[in-house]
Amino acid sequence: MSGQFNGAQAIIRQSHPLATYIHCAAHVLNLVISYSCSLQEIRNCLGTISKVRDFFIYPQRKDVLKSQIEESQECITKKKNIKTIMRWVERFHAVNDFLELFEYVIESLFIISKWNDNETSSQASNLRTSILKGDFIICSLIVNKVFSYGLPLSKQLQRINIDLGEAMDLAEGTIKELQTLRSNVESEFHKIFENALTSSNKLDINIA
Repeated sequence: MSGQFNGAQAIIRQSHPLATYIHCAAHVLNLVISYSCSLQEIRNCLGTISKVRDFFIYPQRKDVLKSQIEESQECITKKKNIKTIMRWVERFHAVNDFLELFEYVIESLFIISKWNDNETSSQASNLRTSILKGDFIICSLIVNKVFSYGLPLSKQLQRINIDLGEAMDLAEGTIKELQTLRSNVESEFHKIFENALTSSNKLDINIA
């Protein structure tokens, strides 16, 4: 799109020399989120979620997860699998779905770790160990919280009838929300840590 010689902007400017090329605001937001997630713990967390998702791509493994969800008497989710992590902004859905299915993923990995297939059972065991660590659970909750601010803005920026003024107002509104979050970081982290404790206690693991 942005190529100086053969990109779409170059072709358009051959007919309309005064046309000004600007980056897609939603794409810029996506790049900003990508850059902000350069912290190693966050990248490791997202990488682990991707590995779990890839692990359950195969039908036989996916059936185990689906079975655990359907057989649970406490299950209130309609989700049956983990979403692919694609564009950074849209990773909120992947992380949110993963957290919603977390206990079923744990149980499914435990079942698969008992299979006779050494390679598959080993992968399942290693993944289960990784996602039961306290830093992973806390990071996944933090990512889910912060990503929830970027997704609505991204959707609004992709509207075909949005103008520059409205886009700037929406962006400034999101910035203020994030500033408020940062100003109350201790209380917000306490809430996240309490949620992590609740999840860990339910799974009988210690993250403190």
